[in-house]
Order: sequence, then structure tokens, then C-alpha cells
Amino acid sequence: MRLATRCSIALGSAALMVATASAVWGDTVRNYEDDTVDAIAEVVTMNLGADDSVSLSVEATADSKKGCNIDSGEVLVVNATSQKPNVALVSNDGIAFSTTTTVTFSNCTTPVSVGVKGMGLGTGTVAFSIAAATTAGGTFKMNAATFQVRVVAAG
Repeated sequence: MRLATRCSIALGSAALMVATASAVWGDTVRNYEDDTVDAIAEVVTMNLGADDSVSLSVEATADSKKGCNIDSGEVLVVNATSQKPNVALVSNDGIAFSTTTTVTFSNCTTPVSVGVKGMGLGTGTVAFSIAAATTAGGTFKMNAATFQVRVVAAG
């Protein structure tokens, strides 16, 4: 194999590794239904008609920006969306429940809460996405915030 071809392959491989690392790393928005950050969505079990809250925070991890990606004066606004509104609705104030709500992070140390109300028997997922960010760098991962809601009959 020619030297030029080997160099092209090596450079292409290095670029792919950097792109993959950039996609994988970023500050993690996570829930606190258990003590781990993992790929398995935690389950919140609640009675029909009841409401509960789930705490979320941003954990700084290694990415293109060292430390917390939310600096003083910056915010990260996140959508919380119930993928089965006939099972559960969400709220940012614990009063007005809907299919989608937003929560705002102004740092990586203060948790915020998402309210959840059981609307019908069954299981649904609450997923998260970035609505807006005024941050000057770094990335955010949402998958560790996702949780499932299992609504059961009271009794």
C-alpha cells in the first residue's frame, strides 16, 4: 500500500474518532430517580390522578468546553414531553399540566423539577430535548433525563 494511501486512511480514521467523541461527550442532563446515569429509563410509578415531581440537573462532563457548559448569565431551556399524554402529563409548576413543558437550567449545581400527573392507566415515556440555549460552547446530552411513568389504579 502506498504511503499516501496509508496517510489518508489514518487521517480519515482520526477524523472519525474525533467526530464520534464529540457526539458522545457533553454535559449530561439527568434525572434523580436513582443514583446512576445510565441508558435505562427509570420508572416512576404513581396512582391514577396523582401527581409527583422528578428532579433534574446538569452534570459537567468532558467535552469541548471544560467544566459546566452553562456560565453565569447563560441558560439551557429543555422541553419535557410526555409521549403518551393519555397516560401522563408534565408541568414546570406542578399546577398546569400539558403534553410539553419547559424547564430552565441556569447552572450545573441547582436542580429543577418536572411535575408529572397520572392521567390514565398504562406506561408512557417523558423525553427531553433542547428548546434553547444561550451557552457559549459545549454540548448537552438528554438521554439520561428520560424516564417512564407507570400509572396504576389506586388501592
